[in-house]
Amino acid sequence: MKSHSGRTQYDLVPALVAIFTTRILQFHQELVFYLPVLDMVVASSNKDRIGHSSSMMKQNEIYAALTEVNVAGMFHWSLYVVEADGKPGWQVHATNKDTDVWRFAQDSWDGPSSEGAIAFLKIGEIMEGLDVSCLLEYVQNIPMAVPPSQEDKEPAFTCRVWFKEAVRILNDSGLFVECMDVDALEYELAQRAIVAQYSRQLPVIAVAKNARAWT
Repeated sequence: MKSHSGRTQYDLVPALVAIFTTRILQFHQELVFYLPVLDMVVASSNKDRIGHSSSMMKQNEIYAALTEVNVAGMFHWSLYVVEADGKPGWQVHATNKDTDVWRFAQDSWDGPSSEGAIAFLKIGEIMEGLDVSCLLEYVQNIPMAVPPSQEDKEPAFTCRVWFKEAVRILNDSGLFVECMDVDALEYELAQRAIVAQYSRQLPVIAVAKNARAWT
Protein backbone atom coordinates (compact mmCIF):
# COMPACT_ATOMS: atom_id res chain seq x y z
CA MET A 1 0.00 0.00 0.00
CA LYS A 2 1.33 3.42 -0.97
CA SER A 3 0.95 6.61 1.02
CA HIS A 4 0.23 10.02 -0.46
CA SER A 5 3.98 10.58 -0.65
CA GLY A 6 4.40 7.52 -2.85
CA ARG A 7 6.20 5.49 -0.19
CA THR A 8 4.93 2.05 0.74
CA GLN A 9 4.28 1.01 4.31
CA TYR A 10 7.23 -1.36 3.97
CA ASP A 11 9.58 1.57 3.34
CA LEU A 12 8.91 2.71 6.89
CA VAL A 13 9.91 -0.58 8.52
CA PRO A 14 13.70 0.09 8.75
CA ALA A 15 13.09 3.49 10.35
CA LEU A 16 10.63 2.06 12.86
CA VAL A 17 13.02 -0.76 13.72
CA ALA A 18 15.83 1.76 14.28
CA ILE A 19 13.67 3.86 16.62
CA PHE A 20 12.52 0.77 18.53
CA THR A 21 16.08 -0.52 18.87
CA THR A 22 17.28 2.84 20.23
CA ARG A 23 14.50 2.87 22.83
CA ILE A 24 15.36 -0.71 23.91
CA LEU A 25 19.05 0.21 24.28
CA GLN A 26 18.17 3.23 26.41
CA PHE A 27 15.87 1.17 28.64
CA HIS A 28 18.47 -1.60 29.01
CA GLN A 29 21.16 0.96 29.83
CA GLU A 30 19.12 2.50 32.64
CA LEU A 31 17.99 -0.90 33.98
CA VAL A 32 21.56 -2.23 34.15
CA PHE A 33 22.57 0.89 36.05
CA TYR A 34 19.75 0.80 38.58
CA LEU A 35 19.64 -2.90 39.48
CA PRO A 36 22.80 -2.83 41.67
CA VAL A 37 21.49 0.30 43.38
CA LEU A 38 18.31 -1.49 44.44
CA ASP A 39 20.42 -3.80 46.62
CA MET A 40 21.47 -0.80 48.73
CA VAL A 41 17.98 0.50 49.52
CA VAL A 42 17.36 -1.45 52.72
CA ALA A 43 20.72 -0.45 54.22
CA SER A 44 20.39 3.23 53.38
CA SER A 45 20.31 5.95 56.07
CA ASN A 46 18.71 9.39 55.95
CA LYS A 47 20.87 10.87 58.74
CA ASP A 48 22.18 13.67 56.51
CA ARG A 49 18.73 14.74 55.37
CA ILE A 50 18.03 18.47 55.33
CA GLY A 51 14.27 18.05 55.11
CA HIS A 52 11.41 18.28 52.65
CA SER A 53 10.84 22.04 52.37
CA SER A 54 12.34 24.17 49.60
CA SER A 55 12.48 27.06 52.11
CA MET A 56 15.69 25.45 53.39
CA MET A 57 17.38 26.11 50.05
CA LYS A 58 19.44 29.25 49.52
CA GLN A 59 19.90 31.47 46.47
CA ASN A 60 22.50 30.25 43.95
CA GLU A 61 22.82 26.79 45.50
CA ILE A 62 23.15 24.06 42.89
CA TYR A 63 21.29 20.79 43.36
CA ALA A 64 21.22 17.50 41.54
CA ALA A 65 17.51 16.95 40.89
CA LEU A 66 15.94 13.56 40.22
CA THR A 67 12.27 13.47 39.26
CA GLU A 68 9.80 10.75 38.36
CA VAL A 69 9.30 9.49 34.83
CA ASN A 70 6.75 7.00 33.52
CA VAL A 71 8.95 3.98 34.31
CA ALA A 72 9.06 2.91 37.96
CA GLY A 73 12.50 3.16 39.54
CA MET A 74 13.92 5.42 36.85
CA PHE A 75 14.37 9.18 36.93
CA HIS A 76 14.90 12.35 34.95
CA TRP A 77 18.26 13.91 35.88
CA SER A 78 18.71 17.69 36.02
CA LEU A 79 20.66 20.49 37.63
CA TYR A 80 18.56 22.83 39.76
CA VAL A 81 19.71 26.36 40.60
CA VAL A 82 17.88 28.12 43.44
CA GLU A 83 16.58 31.68 42.96
CA ALA A 84 15.97 34.29 45.66
CA ASP A 85 12.85 35.26 47.62
CA GLY A 86 10.80 32.17 46.87
CA LYS A 87 10.94 32.69 43.11
CA PRO A 88 11.01 29.62 40.84
CA GLY A 89 14.53 28.37 40.27
CA TRP A 90 16.10 27.02 37.09
CA GLN A 91 16.04 23.48 35.75
CA VAL A 92 19.11 22.96 33.57
CA HIS A 93 19.00 19.68 31.68
CA ALA A 94 18.82 17.62 28.52
CA THR A 95 15.27 16.76 27.52
CA ASN A 96 13.45 14.91 24.76
CA LYS A 97 9.99 15.83 25.98
CA ASP A 98 7.38 15.63 23.21
CA THR A 99 10.03 14.57 20.70
CA ASP A 100 12.60 11.88 19.97
CA VAL A 101 15.37 14.47 19.66
CA TRP A 102 17.43 15.42 22.72
CA ARG A 103 17.98 19.14 23.30
CA PHE A 104 19.39 21.44 25.97
CA ALA A 105 16.88 23.36 28.08
CA GLN A 106 16.89 25.98 30.82
CA ASP A 107 13.40 26.13 32.31
CA SER A 108 11.89 28.20 35.10
CA TRP A 109 10.93 25.55 37.63
CA ASP A 110 9.48 25.18 41.12
CA GLY A 111 11.90 22.33 41.88
CA PRO A 112 10.91 20.50 45.09
CA SER A 113 7.38 21.91 44.85
CA SER A 114 6.86 20.53 41.36
CA GLU A 115 4.93 17.40 40.46
CA GLY A 116 7.11 14.29 40.42
CA ALA A 117 9.88 15.74 42.61
CA ILE A 118 11.88 12.92 44.23
CA ALA A 119 15.35 13.94 45.42
CA PHE A 120 17.36 17.17 45.52
CA LEU A 121 20.95 16.88 46.74
CA LYS A 122 23.14 19.96 47.03
CA ILE A 123 26.28 19.55 44.93
CA GLY A 124 27.60 23.09 44.55
CA GLU A 125 27.01 26.82 44.55
CA ILE A 126 27.32 29.82 42.26
CA MET A 127 29.65 32.31 43.91
CA GLU A 128 28.43 35.71 45.06
CA GLY A 129 28.18 38.25 42.26
CA LEU A 130 27.42 35.65 39.59
CA ASP A 131 24.16 34.07 38.50
CA VAL A 132 22.79 31.12 36.55
CA SER A 133 23.88 32.64 33.22
CA CYS A 134 27.51 32.08 34.22
CA LEU A 135 26.85 28.37 34.82
CA LEU A 136 25.04 28.09 31.49
CA GLU A 137 28.15 29.24 29.65
CA TYR A 138 29.80 25.97 30.67
CA VAL A 139 27.01 23.47 30.02
CA GLN A 140 24.69 24.78 27.30
CA ASN A 141 26.82 23.46 24.44
CA ILE A 142 27.37 19.93 25.72
CA PRO A 143 26.77 17.61 22.72
CA MET A 144 23.65 15.47 22.86
CA ALA A 145 25.72 12.32 22.47
CA VAL A 146 27.66 9.89 24.63
CA PRO A 147 31.07 11.47 25.39
CA PRO A 148 33.94 9.53 23.76
CA SER A 149 35.44 8.84 27.19
CA GLN A 150 32.19 7.13 28.27
CA GLU A 151 31.43 5.02 25.21
CA ASP A 152 32.56 1.84 26.97
CA LYS A 153 30.05 2.50 29.79
CA GLU A 154 27.10 4.17 28.07
CA PRO A 155 25.52 2.47 25.03
CA ALA A 156 23.01 5.30 24.48
CA PHE A 157 22.60 8.97 25.34
CA THR A 158 20.17 9.93 28.13
CA CYS A 159 19.57 12.85 30.49
CA ARG A 160 21.71 11.00 33.04
CA VAL A 161 24.64 10.89 30.62
CA TRP A 162 24.25 14.64 30.03
CA PHE A 163 24.06 15.33 33.77
CA LYS A 164 27.29 13.44 34.45
CA GLU A 165 29.12 15.29 31.68
CA ALA A 166 27.85 18.62 33.05
CA VAL A 167 29.23 17.77 36.50
CA ARG A 168 32.60 16.83 34.97
CA ILE A 169 32.76 20.14 33.11
CA LEU A 170 31.77 22.17 36.17
CA ASN A 171 34.40 20.35 38.22
CA ASP A 172 37.10 20.91 35.59
CA SER A 173 36.25 24.62 35.51
CA GLY A 174 37.20 24.98 39.17
CA LEU A 175 33.89 26.75 39.71
CA PHE A 176 30.42 25.83 40.91
CA VAL A 177 30.81 22.07 41.64
CA GLU A 178 33.74 20.11 43.03
CA CYS A 179 33.30 16.40 42.30
CA MET A 180 36.31 14.12 41.97
CA ASP A 181 34.27 10.95 41.36
CA VAL A 182 31.23 11.44 39.16
CA ASP A 183 30.39 7.74 39.19
CA ALA A 184 30.26 7.74 43.00
CA LEU A 185 27.98 10.77 42.89
CA GLU A 186 25.77 9.04 40.34
CA TYR A 187 25.26 6.01 42.58
CA GLU A 188 24.68 8.18 45.64
CA LEU A 189 21.98 10.17 43.87
CA ALA A 190 20.22 7.09 42.52
CA GLN A 191 20.32 5.43 45.93
CA ARG A 192 18.82 8.44 47.69
CA ALA A 193 16.11 8.80 45.04
CA ILE A 194 15.13 5.13 45.20
CA VAL A 195 14.95 5.23 49.01
CA ALA A 196 12.80 8.38 48.88
CA GLN A 197 10.52 6.90 46.24
CA TYR A 198 10.20 3.63 48.16
CA SER A 199 9.38 5.34 51.46
CA ARG A 200 7.18 8.01 49.78
CA GLN A 201 8.91 10.68 51.89
CA LEU A 202 8.98 13.13 49.01
CA PRO A 203 10.86 15.10 48.10
CA VAL A 204 14.08 14.45 49.98
CA ILE A 205 16.37 17.48 50.22
CA ALA A 206 19.90 16.70 51.39
CA VAL A 207 23.59 17.47 50.95
CA ALA A 208 25.54 15.18 48.64
CA LYS A 209 28.54 13.38 50.11
CA ASN A 210 30.40 13.09 46.81
CA ALA A 211 30.19 16.69 45.60
CA ARG A 212 30.39 20.18 47.08
CA ALA A 213 30.93 23.82 46.19
CA TRP A 214 34.46 24.90 45.30
CA THR A 215 36.04 26.90 48.11
